[in-house]
Amino acid sequence: MSAHHYSSLNKLIVEIENRRNDFNGKRRKNQRSYNLTSKGQIIASSITTFLIAINVELDISFIAFLAIGVSALSSVFGSFLAKYMYSERLAHNIQTVCALSELKFNIEMDMEKEMDDPDNHRITMEVIDEFKDRYQNILDQANSEWQKNLKISRKKK
Repeated sequence: MSAHHYSSLNKLIVEIENRRNDFNGKRRKNQRSYNLTSKGQIIASSITTFLIAINVELDISFIAFLAIGVSALSSVFGSFLAKYMYSERLAHNIQTVCALSELKFNIEMDMEKEMDDPDNHRITMEVIDEFKDRYQNILDQANSEWQKNLKISRKKK
């Protein structure tokens, strides 16, 4: 995409791309954490069930204690999932990335329209202000969700 004659529009596009990259990084981190924690919980639950089944047949107290320990580990993984709200954060990051991508696409389309038909389509400072307001609304919404999740996770201490 070529640069626009309004430097403020070029700056906005760069900022949108920077925030998109930031939120994509956060999304990847939350996804890794969610995957690791949920898989840990699944594995620990499966091992617990397996150990209980073995202990029913063998009746060895060590296996019972081991099953209790692995069950506790499964509960720890579940607590991490609940406290850190990885899936909720992931959903909000994806929503924000999509909104920023859509805004960037709309700006770039307007720039293309201006190049294709400069007599009938002009980007004005008012249009740039509207784009900037939409950008700020996306960031405000993301910040609001982050603060809401932070309050919820603090209550779960």
